[in-house]
Amino acid sequence: MQNETQLLQIMTVFTGIAAVALLIQMAAMIGVWFSIKKARQRVSDFLDRWEPLAETANSTLQDVRRESNEILKQVREITVLAKNQVEKADQALDEISKTTHLQAQRVDQTVQLLLDRVQESAAALQQAVLAPVKQIRAVGMGIAAMIDAFTGRGPAPVDRATQDEEMFI
Repeated sequence: MQNETQLLQIMTVFTGIAAVALLIQMAAMIGVWFSIKKARQRVSDFLDRWEPLAETANSTLQDVRRESNEILKQVREITVLAKNQVEKADQALDEISKTTHLQAQRVDQTVQLLLDRVQESAAALQQAVLAPVKQIRAVGMGIAAMIDAFTGRGPAPVDRATQDEEMFI
């Protein structure tokens, strides 16, 4: 009985620790989500600023093309590099989004597993506590019936329902 109590206490402590760990992980995931959101906004702001610059650069390129092919080649290289950087940033955001989604699924699975284990623990606790109580109550009712039989009281009248009989009515 003492081992079972210790086991239940250990399980309760472990469940509490696991719940705290899940809350910390959830807070971290929320922080990551806010960081991603902020980074995405910064990239969007950067792109909003970049588009007018790209248009201006295009008109400048037309002017430069007339003047010099060498300058045009250099500007094209800069544009390609900027495009690659924006694509890399977009790929990084996509990877972070996928990772966050995967982590959210893992958190959901962990929480579901935790809830299942809590329910199993509660059922085991209920079985461990209620089964002996029912047995003790049955023994007590047997002793009471035996005392009634020895004292000659006899069974209760039919018009008086016992507590057990009222539960089934």
